[in-house]
Amino acid sequence: MPLVFPIGKADSLSGVVDLLENKAYMSGSQEPQAVPDSESAAVAELREMLVESACELDDDLINKYLEGEEITTDELSAVLRIGIRDQKLFPVLAGSGARAIGLEPLLNAIVHLLPSPVDVEAPLANGKVLAPSDKLAALVASTRVRYRPTRTCGTSRNRKTSASARSFTYAGSHRSPHRAWSPAISA
Repeated sequence: MPLVFPIGKADSLSGVVDLLENKAYMSGSQEPQAVPDSESAAVAELREMLVESACELDDDLINKYLEGEEITTDELSAVLRIGIRDQKLFPVLAGSGARAIGLEPLLNAIVHLLPSPVDVEAPLANGKVLAPSDKLAALVASTRVRYRPTRTCGTSRNRKTSASARSFTYAGSHRSPHRAWSPAISA
């Protein structure tokens, strides 16, 4: 179920239309705009599909739709949230993160349509289901890798033996703000 309609495609993507709010979010603009006239027919058709998909999930909303009454954005959002939570509807959004196109409709969909952890039950590994009101005790493990590069250069300058080499080790730990390379003589 599409929630946004892209204006353009691939490199020519210039914005997206939020089908829920019926507003266009164009590249380079912070404020939503009116839907471009060139895209209004496609947007109207997709919005109608969105409303019909949502109405199939709620009897009161389908009656209101069949009687020709206007369905508000809040009513539509509430039914879409329930449909997404129950995995009967799957939202599809479009955008470009590199060019910051479609981010506002994406964030609005995450906040207003996706279920919060309080809305769903979590299945545990032992087969039990964790209800939102249950308390959870969990163990979180963290792994840190210490970076200690060693570089060896085979120079014999200022040394009596050509077999000797100079190696450099990293002096300092990952916690220390003062890091420096210190020479270490190896035979």
